[in-house]
Amino acid sequence: MSYLCGHKVKLRRLEAQKGRFSCALNKEVTTMGFMKYKGYTGSVEYSEEDNCLFGKVQGMTKDSITYEGSTVDELTEDFHGAVDDYLQLCEEKGVAPRKPYTGVLNVRLTPEIHSSAAMAASKEGITINAFIKNAVAKALGIML
Repeated sequence: MSYLCGHKVKLRRLEAQKGRFSCALNKEVTTMGFMKYKGYTGSVEYSEEDNCLFGKVQGMTKDSITYEGSTVDELTEDFHGAVDDYLQLCEEKGVAPRKPYTGVLNVRLTPEIHSSAAMAASKEGITINAFIKNAVAKALGIML
C-alpha cells in the first residue's frame, strides 16, 4: 500500500507485483544517491539483508511515494511509474499534487546565532532571509 493524495490506495501497478514495498522495512539500509523525475527527487537505497534497491520521494510531508526494483533500470522505471501514478491519481481526485520542497523553510536557531545573522545581514544591506539563503548556497557550492 502507498499513501497518495492523502488517501490510502492500492495502485493498479502494485496488484501485478506481489511483494512490492516489502524490501527493507525498518531495516538497516544504505542511501546510494538520488534521481529526479518531473520535479520530484527520489532516493536510491540498498538493503543488503534483502538484496534489493528501493526508494522514496523526498520532501513529501503528507504523501508518500515509494518504489523498488532488483536493478537500477527496474528501480528507475518503478520510480517514474510511481510518480506518474501519483500525478494521475491526484488528477482523478481533483486534488492538486503536493510538490516537495516548496522553498519555504522554518529554521530554528539559538538567539545568539539569530542575532549574529541579523547583524551580518544588516552590514551587507540584505534581509536575514537573503543572508541565510546565501550562506546555505555557499555551503553547498551553489552559485546564486
